[in-house]
Amino acid sequence: MNILERLSPADRRRVLALAELELAHARAAPSAPSGWSALARPEQLPPPGAWRTWLILAGRGWGKTRTGGETIAAWAAAGTARRIAVVAATHADVRDLSMRVLRAAAGHGAEYTESRHYQLRWVNAAEALGFSAEDPDSLRGYEFDAAWCDELAAWRYPATYDMLQFGLRAAGARQIVTTTPRPTALLRALLVDSTTVVTRGRTAENAANLDPATLRYYLSRYAAPASAVRSSRPSCSTTCRGPCGTAISSTPRRRDSATTSGSMGSAPSAPVPTIRRLPPHGISSAAVSGVWPHFFW
Repeated sequence: MNILERLSPADRRRVLALAELELAHARAAPSAPSGWSALARPEQLPPPGAWRTWLILAGRGWGKTRTGGETIAAWAAAGTARRIAVVAATHADVRDLSMRVLRAAAGHGAEYTESRHYQLRWVNAAEALGFSAEDPDSLRGYEFDAAWCDELAAWRYPATYDMLQFGLRAAGARQIVTTTPRPTALLRALLVDSTTVVTRGRTAENAANLDPATLRYYLSRYAAPASAVRSSRPSCSTTCRGPCGTAISSTPRRRDSATTSGSMGSAPSAPVPTIRRLPPHGISSAAVSGVWPHFFW
């Protein structure tokens, strides 16, 4: 005999009524965030507004690649993106980094195959195709409604970006660009494009998910004060041109993770951090480490 059977008919009706009321409240209550939306920092979630390009300029370890993969997977699962291009610097980068992260984000909801392209297909028929930026013509003839450009500043051929844009022509098309900052002409153009929203970030913002020993090493090796660099290289400044560095100074619509505001339509009152030239193969000496804290620390 269960508990309800032990109650009088009147008590049983009261218990059932209370249970129905609790169930109704539970159904009406907003569900708690789950998955990536629960794990991501606010600046890792897509910005509001009508934009074509979400440009994420951030230091190593900030979470750029995962942000790109998780966002694309969410769009595909929701059906808001049906034909997606995933483009990285090389074939190895597409296969081993971008598509690997995208597959993990999609989970069991998508099937991965490698034939002519690296292909990920969701149960709702949404599809992501992987391309190498080494082959601009491989994008010829396609039409996409979404794209993810990973490490755009490392692409060898700017023509690859143009070919992608010719294919990114479906109504409401949008793209995510995730890259470590470098002062390339392509990034300069994106920064001043009125359809671009910019998120800037530093490695230290993701410290909770990074190895403490690695962070200490980064701090000791790369986080020298900018004043030390200025004193050792007095001819350099944040607006210099030529061998000692190149500054990118522009005010597109932006989301600075250090000063994120609710409005995407206007630039914040704080000055836009400059992006100065880094060595082509990364930072190799303390003499140039002072240019890095804008995005590293």
